[in-house]
Amino acid sequence: MSATGGYENFSIDGSSFIKSPFVGLSAKFNFSTNKSSSSGDNFWVSFEQDSSAFPELKFGVFAGFSKFNYSPEDFAKRIDVGLSIKYSFSKGIFAKNVVEVDESETDPIFPVFYSYYNENPFGSLLLFNGEENKITDVTVSVLVGEYMPNPKICASFEKIEQNEVFTAPLTAFLNETILESLLSHKTEGKIIVSYRSLGKRVTSEQILDFTALRNI
Repeated sequence: MSATGGYENFSIDGSSFIKSPFVGLSAKFNFSTNKSSSSGDNFWVSFEQDSSAFPELKFGVFAGFSKFNYSPEDFAKRIDVGLSIKYSFSKGIFAKNVVEVDESETDPIFPVFYSYYNENPFGSLLLFNGEENKITDVTVSVLVGEYMPNPKICASFEKIEQNEVFTAPLTAFLNETILESLLSHKTEGKIIVSYRSLGKRVTSEQILDFTALRNI
């Protein structure tokens, strides 16, 4: 959950159409950089920083520019700047004494590149150590059951401190059956985190859906 506030300027033919501050709430921000299309150009930048006093809070600033085209000329332009405050329920009121996925970003899986994903990530995970102590011998694995017989370790760490946030790339050893995919669809996966806490081995699993595209 994020709270945002900033300034918005929307102009058409060089004249400001909307020019006002704003506040609001959103579940998640997605920013893109240097992406363009036939209908316009976009440029977004953002910076976020975790709070050292309250790990469930993350503060950020953002700025963006959008240009809308109606061929062959620009139709409108939009400028956004502002501040954001992101609240993580997994670190806050719903916090558990476990290690869990706080955020995830995934790209669609292309069947033709199934072997490519063994070494090259198709997404990333942001994990949080909610245990009351540091943990050691940490591994993060992924299992896409429809196309994998066994989990694959994506990342390993010697130790993670209490309340520490850490990242893991998503890689997978997919088999050739994905080449038989005729329709794009959601496929269920598991994120498996294993670690030692106070001398005991702990393993937790979380469900994460992936998008498998149809084979061309």
